[in-house]
Amino acid sequence: MAQGHDMAILLLRLEGPLQAWGAGSKWTYRSTTREPSFSGVVGLICAALGYDRKAPLDEFACLQMGVRVEREGELLMDYHTAGAGYGLMSAQGKVKKTATTGEFETLVTRREYLCDAAFLVGLSGPLERLLEYAAALEKPHYPPFLGRKSCPPSRPVYEALMTDSADLQQVLSLYKLSDTALPALCPSGLRLVLPATPDTAGAQHRNDLPLCFLPRRFASRYVVECRIPLPGATIDCGDHTTAPRFGVRYNSAQWRRIADERLRRDGYLCVFTGLPADCVHHITYAHAGDERVGELRSLSNLCHDAVTMLEAERGMTETRLDPFPDDPALRATPEYARLAADVRGKMDEILRDRLTSDVARAKRARALEGSG
Repeated sequence: MAQGHDMAILLLRLEGPLQAWGAGSKWTYRSTTREPSFSGVVGLICAALGYDRKAPLDEFACLQMGVRVEREGELLMDYHTAGAGYGLMSAQGKVKKTATTGEFETLVTRREYLCDAAFLVGLSGPLERLLEYAAALEKPHYPPFLGRKSCPPSRPVYEALMTDSADLQQVLSLYKLSDTALPALCPSGLRLVLPATPDTAGAQHRNDLPLCFLPRRFASRYVVECRIPLPGATIDCGDHTTAPRFGVRYNSAQWRRIADERLRRDGYLCVFTGLPADCVHHITYAHAGDERVGELRSLSNLCHDAVTMLEAERGMTETRLDPFPDDPALRATPEYARLAADVRGKMDEILRDRLTSDVARAKRARALEGSG
């Protein structure tokens, strides 16, 4: 976005006991992204303005959003029921009832939340428009919530309006930390999510640019992640871009097209766990740079970590592990049963290590706070 004298950045503090920013929810599974989605932030502003859900959202297309993660938050899974006592409506407009008893059908759903997370969100856009949004957020028409109505903020959402710079990365890198932040838990700095183009190195796809909330229609945008020092500190953040592997061109249009095709084929779900997919895994690098859909698998980050750790332990190079073969006959073999057990075991090991590490960091943080 071009910078000018009429451009500004609106800063929002999104903190609360629970947050939920859905971007890839499927049926009875309601996931959350690791940071606020663009559609969620736009929805928050629309509520403050008092907009109807059918209102056009063209005015938000000119905005760019960046996020600074000050506390990543803990992932919490909750279970909900819907329809008990009154029933669910079918696509034909009829109330669903169970075939055996004739009672109203009850649906069990799983919903993810981020517990105790904290974000600084920056919106870059025309000053006149951001002034209107800032005024609405200070006196909202409808109560604000952090992704879902059951997630109220623990502090005022409006933080500041920066009129002296329209550089999102600069403002988010230098702006003061929240008074609730725990620097001791961020020894490697803070994660920053910035707007990008499809050709940006390490660009990640997001389908959260809202065109309309009713009916729900969204367009694509791209973001890139990096790490920044804590404001006022100097650390070595290193290079966090995705490095080429076996000739794979991860930033090419060809790779994005074939990876998206595989994700669509798998319903954007991890083929091994059934959870929302975060990435695409190679089962071979034989055609690196010119991959076939059948040589890829959609995986969650946890499953992918487990599989790649097993590959490293086994010294594998071009030929990799296949955590879920497309051919059902291959999934029925004893060899696959052993592999599946190894993957599940490695996932459990990773989770145990993460829990131990989180506990150790929390103890160090408490010790540092006590010594101060």
